[in-house]
Amino acid sequence: MKKHLQQLSMAPSAATKRQPLSMLFNRFYWLQIGLIAFAVILGLSFSGLIVKDLLIKTAMEQEAAHYWQRYHKDPEATLPDTKNLYGYRWRMKPPANLSGLALAKGVHRLFIDGKDRVTIYDEHDGYKLLLIFGESNVNRLVWLFGLAPLMASLVMLYSILWLINRRAHRHFSPVVQLAQTLLDIDLSEPKLNRQPFAQINTRGNLEAAELKKALQIYHQTLIEFIEREQQFTAEVSHELRTPLSVIKGGLELLTLKHPEEATLERLRNVSQGMQLLMETLLTIARQGSTPLPLIEVDLASAMQQTCADLTELFAQRSMTFDIRVLHGNHIISANPTLVSMIFSNLIRNSLNYSQGRHVSILVEAARIVIADDGIGLSESARAALLRDDGSGHVSHQGFGIGLKLVKRLCSMTGWQIELMNKANLNQHAMILNGNDGLAVVIYTAGEI
Repeated sequence: MKKHLQQLSMAPSAATKRQPLSMLFNRFYWLQIGLIAFAVILGLSFSGLIVKDLLIKTAMEQEAAHYWQRYHKDPEATLPDTKNLYGYRWRMKPPANLSGLALAKGVHRLFIDGKDRVTIYDEHDGYKLLLIFGESNVNRLVWLFGLAPLMASLVMLYSILWLINRRAHRHFSPVVQLAQTLLDIDLSEPKLNRQPFAQINTRGNLEAAELKKALQIYHQTLIEFIEREQQFTAEVSHELRTPLSVIKGGLELLTLKHPEEATLERLRNVSQGMQLLMETLLTIARQGSTPLPLIEVDLASAMQQTCADLTELFAQRSMTFDIRVLHGNHIISANPTLVSMIFSNLIRNSLNYSQGRHVSILVEAARIVIADDGIGLSESARAALLRDDGSGHVSHQGFGIGLKLVKRLCSMTGWQIELMNKANLNQHAMILNGNDGLAVVIYTAGEI
């Protein structure tokens, strides 16, 4: 049910810091080498099986059949007597060197003359025939004319593959380095990433050199844009502080003179909202330039204080709230200003744009839920809010920029935020005053 919201500012994870192109190339190269080696071992095994067993067995059977053909033509036909094949024939008693052998028809291996040899035993016309094969010579021939050429060709093949891999790696290496450098760039620290591609040597690869040049231009343009955005946001926030301070001072004086005027209360709430917006933008603009201090923050107390500060706004909107603090440790290490901004922005959104009458707040050890009983959001509107590409549009003014700012603040704090209709939340959690309305869930443990 739960889905991750995309983060506006996201550092590269450990998985993305790897070199996928180089790993993929090496993986396929070594897989190819492994398959070739497996094929060689399998081929050698089958070669030995075929040459030393099947072919020899077939040859021995043919030699025995050929001898009996010669015997029919000439009963005194001599036995085979070559360097690789010789034999014995007898009627009753075998030769002395064959005595004690268990002979059976067919091709078998027998220990004869001090060696394990391939033999064929047959009986015909009262005679017994034993042919013996000199296998050592064949092994030498198989090695000389079979396995040795095969191994030489494989060494040549491996050498060619190694040279191809080195040449391909020479061309791929700059591309891999460019991709790795691009993944390692931290846009939150633009001053530290002025020339990230300067140290990469393209090694004469024209395509990689063009890619490096294009990435340098794009990176420089992006860094300048980020710096202009941060500078503009900081300057606007600073410039607005003075008129807002004057407005707040004037409102206090008017309130003393006309305490019964309800319009002044609304103006004061608006100015406080603008003050919060300015501080939020200024904090985001400073992101990465100066680390924010972290202290122990009690989330339950921070939420209660935020709601207490907005009591007048609740009364003005004729809305109520309740805070439920469940068991668990609610103290975490965080920046109290960011925590206050997140809580205040979300509750103000519920007050200003939910069109409801009640806000329910649930504080748990690793989760905070802020839910209203208003009109909620359609699936299309909720999907639009989840997008950070600027294409989303929501008819309820105020949800858009407020939620995006909160998402940035949550990212800076290490939290994650999820937006859903309360009916979906109540299917998996404690019932929060009915199913109508919108629920914002903050995961302070950083996981959804």
